[in-house]
Amino acid sequence: VSGWADTFVNVLMNEDIPAYCDASEGYFDVREVKLLLSYLAVIDNPLQDIPMAAVMLSFFGRFTTEELTQIRMKDTTKHLYDVMQESDDKKVVQFLKQLDSFREKAERYPVSDVLWELMYDTGYYHYAGTMPAGTQRQANLDMLYTKAAAFEKTSYSGLFQFLRYIERLKKYEVDFAEASVLGENENLVRVMSIHKSKGLEFPVVILAGMGKKFNRQDVYGKVLIDPELGIAADYLDAEHRVKTSTIKKNVLRRKMELDSLGEELRVLYVAMTRAKEKLIMTGTDRSLGKTLEKYSQIPLADGQIPYTILSGAASFLDWILMCTG
Repeated sequence: VSGWADTFVNVLMNEDIPAYCDASEGYFDVREVKLLLSYLAVIDNPLQDIPMAAVMLSFFGRFTTEELTQIRMKDTTKHLYDVMQESDDKKVVQFLKQLDSFREKAERYPVSDVLWELMYDTGYYHYAGTMPAGTQRQANLDMLYTKAAAFEKTSYSGLFQFLRYIERLKKYEVDFAEASVLGENENLVRVMSIHKSKGLEFPVVILAGMGKKFNRQDVYGKVLIDPELGIAADYLDAEHRVKTSTIKKNVLRRKMELDSLGEELRVLYVAMTRAKEKLIMTGTDRSLGKTLEKYSQIPLADGQIPYTILSGAASFLDWILMCTG
């Protein structure tokens, strides 16, 4: 699901369709958590224009893009915070008053206290609950507060150190899964890998990304290992400075390719048998016309697609298109 799930979930939720991905990462990228971390970053240092703009356009600032543009265009050489300091607009003054109040509290109180006030006293927690998958969003916010409270018990303290701690987690990809609040009958779209779906059934299944190419990186390694055929490597002629693949390595490569295709075929079978009522399969091909033409005239052997054709598939979509000819 890496590289796919976040996009699916965000698009669905932006269309007011509750969606959830049970992934082991992505917690810091969910909208409600990113927003609070942006606000904390601005509280720590208001001279950060990107987090500041994010906060201004959010629930906390409620500025429109036009209003933000007007503020920005007053003086493009200064930070947004400095430009707003010179404004007498009632909305800007109120926003800065709230921000400065949080900045004062951040100097005297633990991060968890500041976060508590940000989430609950402003009404943001209840606001998040009214959004699609609101229960999930609130659970994510609760999880952030819990982590802030746990951080305060370490030898480090203060907002700056907490933000550095979060950045290190992101840098070294020590991420967390979203807080789990789902029951078996939750009314939402679940985004999951095919492997995670094994043994489960759903009324409607959308099998997406079928045009994604199979990962064959393993078969192109410098050394290939097979439990039956052993180990094979390239032949290296140091004298003539020539390197070439050996017959044994070619045999191992082909066996590994076929074993991998067999596993992919089993995975596709799992995916196509999860739906109780409707199965929707989607995929893209950059040269769909040529691909359809190639598979439209497959010479069948006893009504079956020849093995040599099947073994040439590079994606799930190839197998499906072979059956449409």
